[in-house]
Amino acid sequence: MSRSMIKQILSLSIFVLFITIYSCEETEDGCLDLLGANYDVHAVSACDSCCTYPTLRINYRLMYDTLAISTRDTFYIEEKDTFRLKSLQFPISDIQLHGTLEDYEIRDSLKINNLVDKDDYQLLRTAKTYSIGDIRFEDYLDSISLSIGLDSDLLQMYAPYDEIDQNSTLDEVIDSLYVETIEEFNLLKFQFQLADSIRLIEVCCQRPEILQFPLDTSNVGGSNFLINMEVDIKELIGDTKASYTDEQIANILEQNLYNSISIKK
Repeated sequence: MSRSMIKQILSLSIFVLFITIYSCEETEDGCLDLLGANYDVHAVSACDSCCTYPTLRINYRLMYDTLAISTRDTFYIEEKDTFRLKSLQFPISDIQLHGTLEDYEIRDSLKINNLVDKDDYQLLRTAKTYSIGDIRFEDYLDSISLSIGLDSDLLQMYAPYDEIDQNSTLDEVIDSLYVETIEEFNLLKFQFQLADSIRLIEVCCQRPEILQFPLDTSNVGGSNFLINMEVDIKELIGDTKASYTDEQIANILEQNLYNSISIKK
């Protein structure tokens, strides 16, 4: 084989290789949404529904004054009574981030009785990080608002609640807080040991209360957004004493719940 023919074959091979690489680049699909968590800077064309999005997450903690606590911790309260937390449950919903450009609702969707409705409910019952929903924006955020409690009149449209997806957060909320005998929802359930007795206090039938907290921060597109939410048990139980009845303690919890909650970035 002559030297000129070898050069021609080599040149042809290089050309074929170049065309193959160029064709691959032309057909490479990926997420081209700058707000996507998996934005692909190397993608040439947009993929078909492959983008995933960052989430708003709430890092929920239980505190006693400035100390993070668990169900293993015991404290002395009024009149030297011992107090030990067993569990605390209450719902949040209608979560909104308020920005310079607009307000943003954070929620997922839920199908009930062939209708698609919002599923922005979350039952806070364990100190952990909760995933609330996708965020698809970039903005400066000055505050966050959310509702504490449940609207019995609104949820009544889903009764008897048999058609709600059992894997949804709304189903979890209803299972935990619905009082069937009066067809109402508890605001909270609070179980604790006070002196020698274990108390289960249920605060019932309160209208939802909207709370708003300052943030003063920016959300960067494509990144998860984490906020810290705390409940100060010392603030919540106030001047509770072992001699108080369950009804007296329930009144204290109802009065102190909102002031015991704080949120910060």
